[in-house]
Amino acid sequence: MARPSSRAVRAEAEKAAREALAARTALVGELAATAHDVTELEGELDKARATHADAYTRAVDGGWTATELATLGFDSPTGSSAPRRATRRTTAPKPATATATAATQAQPATNPAPIA
Repeated sequence: MARPSSRAVRAEAEKAAREALAARTALVGELAATAHDVTELEGELDKARATHADAYTRAVDGGWTATELATLGFDSPTGSSAPRRATRRTTAPKPATATATAATQAQPATNPAPIA
């Protein structure tokens, strides 16, 4: 049996490497195409969400309440275009006066009877 030449061994190794790289290259190509598709669809989704938020705002401006729209199955869209309800501000409780604090501390503590 004749031994292959170094040139033949090299050619065989390069062929195997090209085949392996071709399969891997195809995988990267597929990944690039799907990543591009996702980016395109995200852009379309962003536009659709903005259109939805605008339509919701027009419905509220036209007299529908958020509760009525929710009853009909239309929840408020998230995002900056969605109408916002004014939040109520509550004031912090007033600090206790020395007299009120002393009166509270002067009351005897009650311990409930143990339950049998």
